[in-house]
Parts: sequence; C-alpha cells; structure tokens
Amino acid sequence: MSLSSAWKQKDKAATLEARFEFASFEILRDFLDEVADVADNVGHHPNLSFGREHV
Repeated sequence: MSLSSAWKQKDKAATLEARFEFASFEILRDFLDEVADVADNVGHHPNLSFGREHV
C-alpha cells in the first residue's frame, strides 16, 4: 500500500501519524467533523489530537 507523503509510519505496530495545518479553527472543526463521520461509518475511531490550527 502506498501512502500520501503526509503520513508516516510511527512504529512497527503499523501506527500511522500525520499533521495537518489549517488557516482557521473553523476549518479545522469542519475537518474533524468529517473525520468523525467517516470513523463512525467504518467503525474505526482514531486517536486524534489538535490545537488551534492543526490536527
């Protein structure tokens, strides 16, 4: 499987990690809403951390 360059394999346990930056908190919130919808649909709920303008 080929990953976008944004994603990095964190360890040998196949944990994936990426950082996404946003122009505003409102855009970041919309992104998190979309991630939540997809996670619910596929039954996988990732660990997420976020700050003012990054996830």
